[in-house]
Amino acid sequence: MCLTLTDLASLCTALSAGATAVYTFITYRTLKEIENQRETTYKPEIIVEGCHFYLYSTKGKKLDFPTEYSLVRKPKGYISDAKYSEFSFKIYNIGFASAKNIQFEFLPKSEEIVRLNHCLQFIESKNKVQIIQHNDSIEFKRFDDSSDLPKGNHSISGQNSRTLNHLLPVNIDNKPFNIYIPTYLLLMHSLKIFYSSNPIKNTDILRSPFTFILNIKYQDIGNKMHEKNFNIMINDFGSSQELAFGEFVVNEQFISS
Repeated sequence: MCLTLTDLASLCTALSAGATAVYTFITYRTLKEIENQRETTYKPEIIVEGCHFYLYSTKGKKLDFPTEYSLVRKPKGYISDAKYSEFSFKIYNIGFASAKNIQFEFLPKSEEIVRLNHCLQFIESKNKVQIIQHNDSIEFKRFDDSSDLPKGNHSISGQNSRTLNHLLPVNIDNKPFNIYIPTYLLLMHSLKIFYSSNPIKNTDILRSPFTFILNIKYQDIGNKMHEKNFNIMINDFGSSQELAFGEFVVNEQFISS
């Protein structure tokens, strides 16, 4: 079959259009890849490091308030002189560029307070503790009104929210940022340890892992906002009269865009 000049012209036009489409597609993919590589070069990546812990008391051979959380195990017979509980997480930027305008938000699970308070009312102990929740604070108070508990109300919003101007990547500065856990969360966790061995109703609630969420929002140098949620679970491995020990387990949660 012979092609006329008109047929040849139509064929050439079709081939030209196809080639143009292929070229456009290849160009788009190339530019997209360049853009992705460029974003990667200045994208920060913030992570939270989990860790083991040891819990000591000022009462020596009796786990009770005030308590001290430690990253290292102390010598046998160690008696803490801590005035209040404090513990921090190490925050790292493992990306290729700095993170800026970083916002940290602790998100406690309200059911933890309700369940813990419910269990505490069944404990038979003359120095047991009650948790009193106010509008924006939590108070820990002994039923016998003794004075060895941290005084005052523990602020919720004042401790839950923190900010940081910037965090350099570890390839420039591998020093972490330490963010302190709200004191009321530590006190609640301590209570679960103190009373988990009591033969009371719903003891399994006291023995279940204590959990909360740490939300982190930050910008890259191109002002693009990033957000992460870290579910933090405190696994208690065991306790004796002198100490308790366990692990802060950190798992990143997927946030749908």
